Amino acid sequence: GQRLKNLPQHLQRKVLDRGDLKGTRNPSAVLHARVRDAEQGTLGQTDGLGQPPPPPMGDVHAGVEALIAKYHLDARAAGALRALPRHKQDVAATLDLSHARVPSAFVMSHLQQKLMDEGALAAAASAPSVFETTL
Repeated sequence: GQRLKNLPQHLQRKVLDRGDLKGTRNPSAVLHARVRDAEQGTLGQTDGLGQPPPPPMGDVHAGVEALIAKYHLDARAAGALRALPRHKQDVAATLDLSHARVPSAFVMSHLQQKLMDEGALAAAASAPSVFETTL
Protein backbone atom coordinates (compact mmCIF):
# COMPACT_ATOMS: atom_id res chain seq x y z
CA GLY A 1 0.00 0.00 0.00
CA GLN A 2 2.78 2.43 0.87
CA ARG A 3 4.55 1.89 -2.46
CA LEU A 4 1.34 2.86 -4.24
CA LYS A 5 1.11 6.04 -2.20
CA ASN A 6 4.72 6.92 -3.07
CA LEU A 7 4.11 6.68 -6.82
CA PRO A 8 3.57 9.86 -8.85
CA GLN A 9 -0.11 10.61 -9.30
CA HIS A 10 -0.23 9.60 -12.98
CA LEU A 11 1.21 6.17 -12.12
CA GLN A 12 -1.18 5.77 -9.20
CA ARG A 13 -4.02 6.37 -11.66
CA LYS A 14 -2.66 3.69 -14.01
CA VAL A 15 -2.51 1.19 -11.14
CA LEU A 16 -6.02 2.05 -9.99
CA ASP A 17 -7.37 1.92 -13.54
CA ARG A 18 -6.39 -1.75 -13.74
CA GLY A 19 -9.49 -2.52 -11.70
CA ASP A 20 -10.72 -3.98 -8.47
CA LEU A 21 -8.74 -6.46 -6.39
CA LYS A 22 -11.79 -8.14 -4.82
CA GLY A 23 -11.86 -11.09 -7.19
CA THR A 24 -8.15 -11.85 -6.93
CA ARG A 25 -6.81 -14.76 -4.94
CA ASN A 26 -4.01 -12.68 -3.39
CA PRO A 27 -4.87 -8.95 -3.54
CA SER A 28 -1.61 -7.90 -1.92
CA ALA A 29 0.48 -9.75 -4.51
CA VAL A 30 -1.61 -8.37 -7.38
CA LEU A 31 -1.25 -4.82 -6.08
CA HIS A 32 2.49 -5.33 -5.62
CA ALA A 33 2.82 -6.59 -9.22
CA ARG A 34 0.81 -3.67 -10.58
CA VAL A 35 2.93 -1.14 -8.68
CA ARG A 36 6.11 -2.85 -9.90
CA ASP A 37 4.82 -2.76 -13.48
CA ALA A 38 3.97 0.95 -13.12
CA GLU A 39 7.46 1.67 -11.78
CA GLN A 40 9.06 -0.24 -14.68
CA GLY A 41 6.81 1.39 -17.23
CA THR A 42 5.21 -1.86 -18.32
CA LEU A 43 1.80 -1.34 -16.73
CA GLY A 44 -0.90 -1.04 -19.35
CA GLN A 45 1.08 -2.83 -22.05
CA THR A 46 -1.25 -5.81 -21.97
CA ASP A 47 -2.76 -5.29 -25.42
CA GLY A 48 -6.22 -5.46 -23.87
CA LEU A 49 -5.59 -8.61 -21.85
CA GLY A 50 -8.04 -8.53 -18.97
CA GLN A 51 -9.38 -5.11 -19.94
CA PRO A 52 -12.99 -4.56 -20.96
CA PRO A 53 -13.48 -4.26 -24.71
CA PRO A 54 -13.98 -0.85 -26.27
CA PRO A 55 -17.36 -0.24 -27.87
CA PRO A 56 -17.66 -1.64 -31.39
CA MET A 57 -17.16 0.71 -34.31
CA GLY A 58 -18.34 0.53 -37.88
CA ASP A 59 -20.07 -2.52 -39.33
CA VAL A 60 -20.56 -4.93 -36.44
CA HIS A 61 -21.50 -8.58 -36.40
CA ALA A 62 -24.45 -8.93 -34.01
CA GLY A 63 -23.56 -12.51 -33.13
CA VAL A 64 -19.95 -11.66 -32.29
CA GLU A 65 -21.05 -8.68 -30.21
CA ALA A 66 -23.52 -10.92 -28.36
CA LEU A 67 -20.73 -13.45 -27.68
CA ILE A 68 -18.45 -10.67 -26.37
CA ALA A 69 -21.18 -9.38 -24.07
CA LYS A 70 -22.47 -12.77 -22.90
CA TYR A 71 -19.07 -14.10 -21.86
CA HIS A 72 -17.54 -10.74 -20.86
CA LEU A 73 -14.64 -11.23 -23.25
CA ASP A 74 -11.67 -8.94 -22.69
CA ALA A 75 -10.49 -6.28 -25.14
CA ARG A 76 -7.90 -8.55 -26.72
CA ALA A 77 -10.32 -11.39 -27.49
CA ALA A 78 -13.04 -8.96 -28.59
CA GLY A 79 -10.62 -7.20 -30.93
CA ALA A 80 -9.46 -10.48 -32.42
CA LEU A 81 -13.03 -11.63 -33.06
CA ARG A 82 -14.00 -8.28 -34.54
CA ALA A 83 -11.01 -8.43 -36.88
CA LEU A 84 -12.04 -11.79 -38.37
CA PRO A 85 -13.45 -11.94 -41.89
CA ARG A 86 -17.24 -11.89 -41.88
CA HIS A 87 -17.60 -15.60 -42.77
CA LYS A 88 -15.40 -16.57 -39.82
CA GLN A 89 -17.35 -14.24 -37.53
CA ASP A 90 -20.49 -16.14 -38.57
CA VAL A 91 -18.90 -19.35 -37.30
CA ALA A 92 -17.31 -17.79 -34.20
CA ALA A 93 -20.66 -16.35 -33.15
CA THR A 94 -22.01 -19.89 -32.69
CA LEU A 95 -19.43 -20.84 -30.07
CA ASP A 96 -20.73 -21.97 -26.69
CA LEU A 97 -18.11 -20.84 -24.22
CA SER A 98 -20.19 -21.73 -21.15
CA HIS A 99 -17.83 -24.55 -20.19
CA ALA A 100 -14.62 -22.54 -20.63
CA ARG A 101 -13.15 -21.42 -17.30
CA VAL A 102 -11.60 -18.36 -18.96
CA PRO A 103 -13.56 -17.65 -22.14
CA SER A 104 -11.22 -14.90 -23.37
CA ALA A 105 -8.19 -17.14 -23.04
CA PHE A 106 -10.02 -19.96 -24.77
CA VAL A 107 -10.89 -17.75 -27.74
CA MET A 108 -7.34 -16.40 -27.99
CA SER A 109 -5.83 -19.85 -27.75
CA HIS A 110 -7.94 -21.09 -30.62
CA LEU A 111 -7.26 -18.02 -32.71
CA GLN A 112 -3.54 -18.40 -32.18
CA GLN A 113 -3.67 -22.07 -33.10
CA LYS A 114 -5.40 -21.12 -36.36
CA LEU A 115 -8.47 -23.15 -35.48
CA MET A 116 -10.74 -20.46 -36.81
CA ASP A 117 -11.64 -22.38 -39.93
CA GLU A 118 -15.29 -23.34 -40.20
CA GLY A 119 -14.75 -27.05 -39.65
CA ALA A 120 -12.82 -26.72 -36.42
CA LEU A 121 -15.20 -24.14 -34.98
CA ALA A 122 -18.29 -26.06 -36.02
CA ALA A 123 -16.93 -29.19 -34.35
CA ALA A 124 -16.02 -27.22 -31.22
CA ALA A 125 -19.40 -25.50 -31.08
CA SER A 126 -21.26 -28.81 -31.24
CA ALA A 127 -19.05 -30.65 -28.73
CA PRO A 128 -19.18 -29.14 -25.21
CA SER A 129 -16.70 -31.75 -24.03
CA VAL A 130 -14.00 -29.93 -26.02
CA PHE A 131 -14.59 -26.84 -23.88
CA GLU A 132 -14.72 -28.81 -20.65
CA THR A 133 -11.39 -30.53 -21.22
CA THR A 134 -9.52 -27.65 -22.83
CA LEU A 135 -9.48 -25.32 -19.83
